[in-house]
Amino acid sequence: MQYLILLYDSAAPSFCYYPSPAKGEKMSLETLRKAILFAHKEGLAVNVVTGAEPLPEDVKAELDGIIHVVIAPLEFPHDNVKDVSVIDWTPDFDRLQLPDNPDRDLILRVPVSGLESLSGAVRSLKGKCRRVNIQMLDQNRYSAADFKTYEDQLADLSAIVLESGMEINIITDRLVLRQMNSCGAGDTAITVAPDGKLYVCPGFYYDGEPACGDVDSGLDLPNARLYKLEYAPICRRCDAWQCRRCVWMNRRTTGEVNTPSRGQCVAAHKERHASVLLSLKGTSPLEDVPYEDPIELIK
Repeated sequence: MQYLILLYDSAAPSFCYYPSPAKGEKMSLETLRKAILFAHKEGLAVNVVTGAEPLPEDVKAELDGIIHVVIAPLEFPHDNVKDVSVIDWTPDFDRLQLPDNPDRDLILRVPVSGLESLSGAVRSLKGKCRRVNIQMLDQNRYSAADFKTYEDQLADLSAIVLESGMEINIITDRLVLRQMNSCGAGDTAITVAPDGKLYVCPGFYYDGEPACGDVDSGLDLPNARLYKLEYAPICRRCDAWQCRRCVWMNRRTTGEVNTPSRGQCVAAHKERHASVLLSLKGTSPLEDVPYEDPIELIK
């Protein structure tokens, strides 16, 4: 394990593919202290996930004792350059007023309804962030027309990269990666919920999946090997390394944490192809692959 996702406020918006909860509870100060001690003992970096409300001073004092990054909505009073802001696309996204901040990292979550507006939304963020991590939701429900639209949007995103130098995860990450860079839930990352129990990721917590330990007794994850890349027969043969390989999405769409849906794979390879086209404009071209879904490699 490398990371502890500390879900301080379970009403915090999703920063990944799972739906944002309607309400929740905050972690008690006692549980927070135990979670920080757990992170210290295990040598884990901490990502604190919270809502828009400022953290209480006693909570901030505890967190100051450990290296951490806060993932929260724009409204949260971010005071650390490494903090990450989460934005959900809405039909009036172009009205969003963001101050210029060339050091900011953003997570932009885009539903199917916002697919045609993706590049326009990202273009409106030029000069207001250093990097955009795009989470395209519900790709398992994309139609053939949706995937064609996604290809067109990816081409537009590549143009934005060339114009501005902005980092866009689904376009630029594959150009520099040398191995899979998935979220690592259950393998390199684990989540602690406000109740002090450990879960594979926030999505598993919200879905009511069983806990896999707690901050007092430690991690006890059944079939832990299934969360590792070497036990994912499709993903381990794939080199769309920018793919998040989301185990929550896998469980939701295929019933298996180590088996992705076709939609996730096809989308990841359209992203990879866009990276190939972008790389041809540079000095280190990336080679294309003759398939859209890595399951073709094991048939």
